[in-house]
Formats: sequence, structure tokens, C-alpha cells
Amino acid sequence: EEEVENQKSNNILGADHTTDLWALGAVLYHLHVGTTPFVSPSPYLTFLKIQRGNLYRPLAIADDDAWDLMTKLLKVNPKERLGADCFEVVANDDDDGGSGDNEHLKPNKIVKHRNGYDVIRNHPYFSGRKKKSENDDKNEMECDGDKKKENVVDVTNEPVPIPSLRDLCIRSCAELVRQDSLNLDIENDHPPGDGSCHDMLRLNKPDQRCVMHVLDRLRILSEPRVYRRFFKKRQEWRLNRIRPESRDFVGLTQMLDRQGNLPSEDDEEGNQLLVLPEPVKIVHLMNPLLVRELNEGCTDEAQRKEWIKELKDCIRAINRMRPKAVWVSGFVDPSCRKLIAKVNESIPVIMNDGSEFFSAWVNGAQGLFIQSSNFMDRKEESSCSSDYQGVDQLSWIRQELEQSRMSRHHTFVFADCDPMTLPTHLIKRFARGRTLCVFGPSSKPTFKIDNIYDGEGNVKVSTDTENDDNACSEEGGDDDDDDYSVDSTDSDKGKVSHSMSIVGGKDSGLYCITLADQAKWTWEEVSL
Repeated sequence: EEEVENQKSNNILGADHTTDLWALGAVLYHLHVGTTPFVSPSPYLTFLKIQRGNLYRPLAIADDDAWDLMTKLLKVNPKERLGADCFEVVANDDDDGGSGDNEHLKPNKIVKHRNGYDVIRNHPYFSGRKKKSENDDKNEMECDGDKKKENVVDVTNEPVPIPSLRDLCIRSCAELVRQDSLNLDIENDHPPGDGSCHDMLRLNKPDQRCVMHVLDRLRILSEPRVYRRFFKKRQEWRLNRIRPESRDFVGLTQMLDRQGNLPSEDDEEGNQLLVLPEPVKIVHLMNPLLVRELNEGCTDEAQRKEWIKELKDCIRAINRMRPKAVWVSGFVDPSCRKLIAKVNESIPVIMNDGSEFFSAWVNGAQGLFIQSSNFMDRKEESSCSSDYQGVDQLSWIRQELEQSRMSRHHTFVFADCDPMTLPTHLIKRFARGRTLCVFGPSSKPTFKIDNIYDGEGNVKVSTDTENDDNACSEEGGDDDDDDYSVDSTDSDKGKVSHSMSIVGGKDSGLYCITLADQAKWTWEEVSL
């Protein structure tokens, strides 16, 4: 709308050169990654990402200069794009306008400033990729009558061939990893770090990222026997699956998740038949050692050993249950990490220790794992200015919650601190985004508070339960909040209610989250 008004006021027609700059950045991204910059399962979600300008760096972009060029071209504000000030589009006041019905419409004028797009050509990304000068081109071929002779020319500035030798090696290494994952004896013959030709740790970090990206595009990177080839210790490859650049979890992304679709199988005649799945069960692990105050303040060795024993019992129970995933949040010291890494490799362990913020998808349910340290000193959202270090996380939370509010899937939030200490503005935003529950460790006994929120995120009804089995569900229709875009079919006015729970505690145990249709879920303690 702003662009349309600007065009009307200045008598300028259509898009200008800054649109081409955006397209250039998108094409560069696609060439490096293989997907569009803001790819999402639906066009509307893609629109949300573009609107927020949330561009994340994937594994494939190992070149810092390439990423710098893309981020400068893919700016939401056209005036901020690299090269935007090289040209200027002005209205044409000449008399050579259109004819007929379009007589009042005149083509725009393009005014060039300085040396045009030299600011892009001189970017470090293009160093070594420039074409030879015109003088070199003249000396490249020499005509002798009807015959042409090729002269020996300097090829130091030749464009890099596509595909390059490095590109071919990257694909070969990815195929080697895939084949090694099928070899049951590879861990004994060539473990990671042995220095052999099977060792991916010999590669530098950028090349490792590119090999992992190829495997991720093949949708096999998340397989345990594939992912482990890039880490020397079991604890590393079991728990280091967070990708800070893209704010997701290896193997549990929205693009790979089937959104809870029913599986199918073929009958004898080749027809697909739906298979009723078992209930989706996700386990939430809790232990006093995950509470920083209790862990660091414990001086009784007997008490600590008892907590460790309880943690081991929980891990054994998890390996027997085989849930879809395990969610852990809180303070995780080295001893706890070592024990949690012993969960069976077929069960994803999603751990939030407060070092990063990210999301993970499990059978259509989304977990938002927040970094609470960014919010603890900002009790009011108005204090989160542009120079605030948590502004990126706040923008990311807004995007994810707007998506949750529209699609109404199961959404849970996991904090690394007591959820009751989170700022009020953050809790209200979770409620407006139709979050079902906020989990976190606490120094208090296990509690579960069920609140009914209105459309503004304010509490209407509150009930406090302790260690009780509860069934929670979403109630009401849509709330009317200016911070969110609402689909045309969701135009109901008036107040709306939404149920959101807050769960925390220090008691050791497992709590099973069972997902059902219509954003319904149950939360119950598991008997060990």
C-alpha cells in the first residue's frame, strides 16, 4: 500500500530497479541453497517471513561474502538494498506519453548516479569472478582470413567453472557418508576422527557444512548413522542438533514434518488405505538437577546421588516407552548431558539449556524453545528497542505465534527458567498466539496452572492444580488483535476465550503429553 501511494503521489508507474535487486538476491540464494529464501509449507507463511524480513543462513552458504551480499540485497525496505541509490526513478514530464485510454500514463525516467551498479560489481563476493577486460577479449581470438586462431591467454581471471571441482567433491563426500551409514562395521573400522578417507572431520568447517547441506536436501541428515559421522563423541551428535542460523532442529523442521497426516499403505490391488496411527506421545523430562538454584546450591552428595539415580530411572523408562520425542528444558550441567545422551538414538532429544532459541516439530506439534535471559531484564515490551539484544528473538516469536494463531496446531513453549518469572507481556503474547502450555523448571513442587485468557491475553479464570491429570483444549474463535493478520474467513468480532496452562516444578519424573485432534491434549505423570 505504501508503494502504491508513493507511485500515485509521484506519478511513477510500476516497480523500479530495487525490485531487480531483490530478485538478484533471491536468485543468488537459490543457486547456493537450492530453495527460495523464505520457503514455507504455504504461501501465507512465506508472506509472513518476507514481511518480517526473517532471513536465516542455512548450512549451504559457507561463504561469508556470499551471505553478506544476499542479506544486503534481500532487505524489506527497498531503499536499504545494496545499489538502491545507484539509480533513481522519476516521473516523465515529456510530451511523448501514451496514447488512447493510457494517454495520461507516461513511461518513467531512470536517472543514473555515479557509476551505476559498480557498488555491486566491486563487492568481495565477485572478486576473482569478473570477466576479462575488453582488451583481453580482443586478444582472445584473432582472425586470419576466414580462419580464426586461438591465442594463448592468461586464464587467471577466468570465471569459475560450474560445477567446480569443489562442488563435485562435496557431492562425492555426501555419497560416501551415505554409503558408510549402511556399513555396520564402519564405527569400528573407521570411527570419526581416525584421519582416514572416511573421516569427515578432516574437512574444514565450510566444507563440512556444505556436505551436511547436501545430505539434508536428500532428507537423510537426521538419520543417526549419518549425523554421527560429523562428531567424534556420542554426546555431541546426540544433543548438538540445534541450528542457530535457521532457528530449527535437525530432522524436526516444519518442511519435513507431515503435520500429523495419517499414514497410508497399499492393499493388494494397489489402492492406498489410511492407517489409524497410535496416539502421539511426547515425554517431558523433569528433575531437580535441571533447576539451577537447586543444582548449584546442593552441597549434600547423598542428595545429589539420589537425584542422579532418579534421572537414570527416567532415562530407562524413556527407552522402554519409545515416545516420539523427549523435551528437556532448564540448567543442564555436564553430568546431566552425559546421562541424557544415553536416550536411545531413535528417540529425538530436544533440549533447551538457554543457549539458543529455536523451534522443533513433532507430528504436527510445534515446540518453541526460548532463551529467557533476553527477557528477564525487560519487563515491558515497550523497552525492547531496536538496540536490544533480544529483538531478533522477539521478532521470531511474533512470526511463529502468528503462524500458530492462523493454523491452530499444537503449540508449546519451553523456557529454561521458572515460567512464572517470565515477563507479563511475553505470557500475554503466548496466550494471544494460542499457545497451549508454557513449560519450565522451578524450585517449587510440580504445579499446573490452567488459565482462561481473553482476546487481549488477560487472565479471565485461573485454576491451580498440583500433580493432577488434566485435559486441556482450545475454546472459542478468533481474537481481534492489531499485531496479527487475520484471514478473511476469521472476521468474528467480540471477545474470545483461550485456555493456556503453565507447568513447572522441581520433582523428578516423566510427564507424558498426548496429542489429540482439534488442538486438544492431555498431560499426565508416567509411573516409572
